[in-house]
Amino acid sequence: AAAPTPNQGTFSVSWAPSTDDPGQSLKYDLQRATASGGPFTTIAANLGTTSASEASLAQGTYWYRVVAHDATLAATSTISDSVIVDITPPTVQITSGCPTAKVDPGTTVTVHYSASDTGGSGLVDAPTGTVSRLVTTPGPASVDVVVHDHSGNTGTASCQFRVNGPPTTPGKPVASSSPNPGAFTLTWAASTDPDGDPVKYVLQHKPATSGSFTTVASNLASATYTFTSGAPESAGTWVYQVIAKDATLSSSPSPQSNQVIVQATPVISWTPASLLFGTPLGAAQLNATASFNGSNVPGGFVYTPASGAVVQPGQTLSVTFTPTDTVHFASATKTVPLTVTFSQACLTTSLSGSVIVKNNQAYCIQTGGKVSGSITVQSGGALYVSGGSVTGSITATVARALTICNASLGGSLTATSASGPVTVGAASGCAKNTISGSVTLTSNAKGVTLVGNTISGSVTLSSNAGGLAVSGNTVSGSVTVSSNAGGTVVSGNKVSQSMTITGNKGGITVTVNKITKSLTVTNNKGGYTISGNVVGGSTTISGNS
Repeated sequence: AAAPTPNQGTFSVSWAPSTDDPGQSLKYDLQRATASGGPFTTIAANLGTTSASEASLAQGTYWYRVVAHDATLAATSTISDSVIVDITPPTVQITSGCPTAKVDPGTTVTVHYSASDTGGSGLVDAPTGTVSRLVTTPGPASVDVVVHDHSGNTGTASCQFRVNGPPTTPGKPVASSSPNPGAFTLTWAASTDPDGDPVKYVLQHKPATSGSFTTVASNLASATYTFTSGAPESAGTWVYQVIAKDATLSSSPSPQSNQVIVQATPVISWTPASLLFGTPLGAAQLNATASFNGSNVPGGFVYTPASGAVVQPGQTLSVTFTPTDTVHFASATKTVPLTVTFSQACLTTSLSGSVIVKNNQAYCIQTGGKVSGSITVQSGGALYVSGGSVTGSITATVARALTICNASLGGSLTATSASGPVTVGAASGCAKNTISGSVTLTSNAKGVTLVGNTISGSVTLSSNAGGLAVSGNTVSGSVTVSSNAGGTVVSGNKVSQSMTITGNKGGITVTVNKITKSLTVTNNKGGYTISGNVVGGSTTISGNS
């Protein structure tokens, strides 16, 4: 009998001992055959024991018998049962269930297999079945199938796959500024994915002192997010965190950002009262208030134009509010229209005779309006001409304001000691004028503008304050600019006679004028620029500083 059987070629063969007459010495010969009927070949002779060993026998089926003999006689045993030597492992094949893509941690992978034995010993395990494994650790993983035959051979098959790993934790978000008015950028250190998968980010925020995180933005492809002025962050004090994601897994939340203060922008409420042309701006117009969520916000207002300014019809007012608490509140601005009125409806038709504008009156002539005579503006009166014509002269003494634009004037223009601005020509929305006479503007207090006009006579600008702008005019006579204060600009004019600029303060600029005769620039103070002028006669420049 062989043991074990089946086997892998190494086993023992043993038998029961024979008996013989007393005094005889027995020996045994072990014989082996590859067929049950032989032939048998002796593989061990003259054995003194009742067993023998086989080692590394080739695969196949064998039979054994034993011959016992003494000195003269022999006896042969019966033939053993077949002994199967099987050194071929079973074949195993995974038929289904092996993942072709990454699986997430916590997935149970179940593979199906089929197995067969060609060595003859037969399978110990079922020829078909399943093997399952719960995977929990990211990285390479496998489900292994092991099948045994009765000789102790094993056949294996392995299902190799990868367990998905989450992206690494992003870095702490950092704000580009704090406090800020709601437009700023957050950046953080990028995550990496152990499997090389694309990483997206979810940005979350919550109030700094309470509450839970809510999502601000998701599916972000880069490690940055910008709140724009068109889509700002809400006012408040916030902290932020970021979560990285691949297709299925999420990282741990990033460390929380430092507190980011997003300033509230106050709401400016402003409805200026209308005012009569020539009336300086005052508290009834500059009356803006600032609030947030219905509560007043302390701070200061800076208005443009400022209090005391005289504005033109159609001009807007602007304000900049600066809060006292500049940490939690942002500055705010607002622009509003201002209604400028007149004492009566603007003249748009013809009027025969002269016009007198009295104290606290504001007279208006618009396109189509024609005064067949002169206009006199008395102390405290105001005149606004935008289009239309005046056949005579205009004389204003201590007027509150004087504006002449896009008009035709048949006589001279004289404005003396106006308390408000004097605007003649293409400035502040006005178009140029045609003036068939001289222009004399003296001792006016709030600035003089003379721009783009065609003037048939001479021009005298003297002792005005608040700045003087003289540019783009065509003048048939001479031009005299003297003793003005607040800065004087004389530029781009065409003068058929001489130009004299003397005794002005606050700095002068005399450039690119075309002067047929002489140019004299003397004794002006506050700095000077003189260049690009074309002068047909002599040029005298002295005493300027």
